[in-house]
Amino acid sequence: MKTSMKLIALCLAGLMVLSGCAGSGTNATIPTSEPTWTPRPTWTPPPTWTPNPTATPTPSPTPTLDLASPSKPANPYAIVAASVVKVKSGRLQGSGVIVGDGRHVITNEHVITGASNAEMEISIAAEGQLPQVTGASIIYASESLDLALLRLDKVLGTPIKIARKLPSIGDALIIGGFPEVGGETVTITSGVAAGFEVEGFVIKVDASMFPGNSGGAAVDANGQLIGI
Repeated sequence: MKTSMKLIALCLAGLMVLSGCAGSGTNATIPTSEPTWTPRPTWTPPPTWTPNPTATPTPSPTPTLDLASPSKPANPYAIVAASVVKVKSGRLQGSGVIVGDGRHVITNEHVITGASNAEMEISIAAEGQLPQVTGASIIYASESLDLALLRLDKVLGTPIKIARKLPSIGDALIIGGFPEVGGETVTITSGVAAGFEVEGFVIKVDASMFPGNSGGAAVDANGQLIGI
């Protein structure tokens, strides 16, 4: 009803205007031209969506497992073979252990007693391969501790990890070194921790050792260094 009433009211108003004009004697002017048509604005389509370029994934490098990786049981024999070296210093021969960054070797002081840097010769050899040889310089030596630290001219082998605690009496130990009768490759024997001296600084070992083993490694079942 509201829509109809509005339409009717507009019609009556138009008639009254026309009749009023006629009653006054004035001719009503009726426009003859149609109103100007204004076109609607042209519809502009939205911009076309362009997908982002697909990123190309970068392949991750293949991880390398070390000899004591958590996903692989430690092989103490392989660790000793990769980290124990032969030490020649003039007329003396002994063993040493690669530590730290791979450029350092720990050995016994009596292995290098009286030797000059020019006489130092460090070598390591895997089974069936020729020895790798390099020179070394003495950077620390203590007669009272019977320990010495050498710096290699080039990297050899693999550095060994050092244990954070001492073994208990009866714990199994693996001993690696270069006895004079053992040839160019490391000789590995086994034994047990048999006792301690000097507040644990010296570990007694029940194992077979020979001249030339001095300076070699004693490792635990995880292949970690517990003594020289």
